[in-house]
Amino acid sequence: MIRPGVAYPVQHGIAPLASAEPIDARALIFNSTDFGPQEVAQLRQSMSGDGLATVRQAFAELRDQADDTNPQQKTLIVAGVVGYLLGQQHLALKYLRGVTESGIAHYYRGQVLLGQQQYTEAADAFEEAGKAGYDPVQCRLSKAGAIRLSGKIEEAERLLRESAREAATRAEYSYQMGCIRADYGDIFGAIEYFERTVDMDPHHTAALFRLANEMNLLGNDDDAIRLYEQSLSRPPYYIGALINLGLLYEDKERYPAAAFCFSRVLQFYPNHERAQLYLKDIQAAGNMYYDEDAVRHQRE
Repeated sequence: MIRPGVAYPVQHGIAPLASAEPIDARALIFNSTDFGPQEVAQLRQSMSGDGLATVRQAFAELRDQADDTNPQQKTLIVAGVVGYLLGQQHLALKYLRGVTESGIAHYYRGQVLLGQQQYTEAADAFEEAGKAGYDPVQCRLSKAGAIRLSGKIEEAERLLRESAREAATRAEYSYQMGCIRADYGDIFGAIEYFERTVDMDPHHTAALFRLANEMNLLGNDDDAIRLYEQSLSRPPYYIGALINLGLLYEDKERYPAAAFCFSRVLQFYPNHERAQLYLKDIQAAGNMYYDEDAVRHQRE
């Protein structure tokens, strides 16, 4: 079951946005003196284009170092964060749990736990991250999100409002408030907050996904397609975005692009029943063949 607001990573996005300038992903992974939020942001940017293959290859090498009998703490941190971005959740959690005192390790451990629907543990991890020196405002916002997903909406809203003075100008604050409004059934209030989030951060994956979902439900197919594509421009990626985008492509008779979406889901989750069914439906529609060049052209 695909839950809105929860990231389900895949290995490749749709319609990647070109980086302003080349980023050396290998240098970020192996040579960074410090590995913090800035390096993670650059890594995400590099993965929006051809750098994804480089990051995946580097992660294979990094795993050898992280699986050593006595790995360095920094190696475990980088391996955990890169594993999270690549959707290797179990490996990410394994490496991040091996780090004793690191704000960024606790923070991304919380993100992994969110994806595994372990919301109470995620909230605890975000709190530990703040105590260990990671951005305290971001940690409170993320903790509020974990509390909300656990079903404690009023408690989450109270924590957000207590943080408003420091956090109101942040994209994450607007995103979490949008989720609160959606949980209360205020769809148009939620849309306003999600749009505000995207205005502040055009690559806020979760907000783009939620906003695309709302446009889809309202029947604004063109806006939904654009937003789903934008949500898949950088990791972490959402399986739900690929499924919904594939269905919208199919409605527009863009069958190769739809098949591409469902195939990408199956590449990561071979037993995904909905993706299997949708791909078979497209193939059974008649004389449809998968043409990589046609898919690339439609993506462009």
